[in-house]
Amino acid sequence: LLLGHTSVILDHFDAAEWYTAVARERATYSWCAPVHLYRLMSAAAEVKAAADVSSIKRLLHGSAPCAPSLKHEVIEFFPAGAVWETYGGTETMGTMITAAEWLAKPGSVGRAAPGSTIKILDDDGAELPPGDVGLVYIGSDWGRGFRYAGDAELTESVYRGNLATLGDLGYLDDDGYLFVVDRRKDM
Repeated sequence: LLLGHTSVILDHFDAAEWYTAVARERATYSWCAPVHLYRLMSAAAEVKAAADVSSIKRLLHGSAPCAPSLKHEVIEFFPAGAVWETYGGTETMGTMITAAEWLAKPGSVGRAAPGSTIKILDDDGAELPPGDVGLVYIGSDWGRGFRYAGDAELTESVYRGNLATLGDLGYLDDDGYLFVVDRRKDM
């Protein structure tokens, strides 16, 4: 929207309609949750066989864990290099990972996106070394990115300096790739 690109918004998600819209509009980018990916890969054989997804440059997904078997299927179905995963929240930036990186680091949600910082902290706020599980904290180059409207106490509870947590537990590997292993905070 910011750049004036055309946006196609469907009334609801239906795999056959999505495939038709992509082919008709020659869509280049789409954002999905894993449930959408599951529906796309579970579409009737004739729907998938007729699908033209060659225009897709980026099929981004996030918002929930994606089963490795599903991720492999999606990577194989869409154009090479098109599948990217993101991690973060509406309130924060986060991480990104390409299909090639994910194949090399299965289960990872990527490294810090440009302008973001990812740290793993213990309950006392100390940074943990690679491989140790703790709370995932996300920071940005521009400081505190959000506050919960009308709830200063909740806002302060998720911050450590300019780093905020979404309540996920994870670890960083030696290369800075984030692996989310559990959720501490229920939404």
